[in-house]
Amino acid sequence: MKIVRLRLFFLVILGCLAAGIFAPAEALDVGKVSSLQLEKIFKSYGYDNYLLKPEWKYPEIIVKSWPEGYTEIKSEMQQRRFFMMILLPMALKINQEIKKERQVLEYLIFKNAKSQLDDTDKFMIDDFAKKYDAFTRERGQKRYDLLLEVLMSKVNAVPPSVFVAAAAINTDWGNAPFLPLSNNLYRELNWYTDEGLKPLDDKNAAYRIKVFDSLYDSMKSFALALNSGVNTDMFRYMRQLEFENHHTILGKDLAPYLIFVSEIENFAGLMDYIITFYKLNEVDKLASLSSDLIVTEN
Repeated sequence: MKIVRLRLFFLVILGCLAAGIFAPAEALDVGKVSSLQLEKIFKSYGYDNYLLKPEWKYPEIIVKSWPEGYTEIKSEMQQRRFFMMILLPMALKINQEIKKERQVLEYLIFKNAKSQLDDTDKFMIDDFAKKYDAFTRERGQKRYDLLLEVLMSKVNAVPPSVFVAAAAINTDWGNAPFLPLSNNLYRELNWYTDEGLKPLDDKNAAYRIKVFDSLYDSMKSFALALNSGVNTDMFRYMRQLEFENHHTILGKDLAPYLIFVSEIENFAGLMDYIITFYKLNEVDKLASLSSDLIVTEN
């Protein structure tokens, strides 16, 4: 009976993953708006600061495109506060999705330990392996033992502070000219192709700035790069150690292991500075204590 219940739970999770309904049903997707309009939306939800009191939660307001008039905000601190308010609900929602994937993997590990994997289960593991670039030459049972072990080190939440600080560096706190045209928060590039935006400062560049359908898609792409890329092995290794030792996973602690994420000089040092100065570790701590830090308020 217990196995039947767990299998039903697994099928429900798969259905939710396919439908993308883990976030609250009342989530607000905001299209092309001005900074003034977006600020009014935030205020209507009582959302007036990127740092919340421990008992509060972030409204699930997902901003699809960079707001018009953002660069006209005169106060630097006000602009940066607004920047972080835009990004944090997206970061938390993406982590919700990652955690649900991890729950599926935990169930698959449970079944694997009892030698009860069926063809559907193996297909799911192979699908995860393809998505997260997990590979082994082993075959049979050993193959799935190793893939599940590797995937559990890759499929894990990213500290919200990392999402925010990396975007701040790559877009000059939302002032980069390419951002409104591309929804590209992390300056991801397409090499040796004409697909994307041509950089204005380098007419002979062999790359183009990747264009995303939404800011959310850009952040999801960055999360996948952190959780699957070759250049972020140490980031994942240190995160796994913190996780296994039941420590709070903080962006400030992981920043030194992000030196290969960007070609920007002193990228890891800038990450550390932004996280520290704007107290973004407080968001990381809240996120580690709560599985539901984001909710839509009516």
